[in-house]
Amino acid sequence: MLWITCTSECVGGQRVWARLFASLVGASAGPFPAGATIQSTITLQDGAAAPNAQNLAGPVIYGSFGGTTPIVGWTFTTLRLGSAEGHSVGETRGLDLGLDAYGGFAGIVSSRSTRCCP
Repeated sequence: MLWITCTSECVGGQRVWARLFASLVGASAGPFPAGATIQSTITLQDGAAAPNAQNLAGPVIYGSFGGTTPIVGWTFTTLRLGSAEGHSVGETRGLDLGLDAYGGFAGIVSSRSTRCCP
């Protein structure tokens, strides 16, 4: 399972915030019996002209490799969330070392749209 929080850029005076829950299946390989990423940031692009939380719901593909501690770590992560996708290379926090590959489905738990200055 994966909890995901997304905030869009300000486009056309609108910003969208969404909280999603993803149910995933897959595999992990590493020296620890379990691991967790506490914080990671990925910029997603969906190609839409305006922010829309519904673009994030749907199939999920998640892959990651690297190592992290509660203080600092490094990881490469790729995420496809609905029609949006992105990659991240850099700092993260948690306790993990290894390789992860998961797939599943994400649904929107809550979302809201707010006005903003472009």
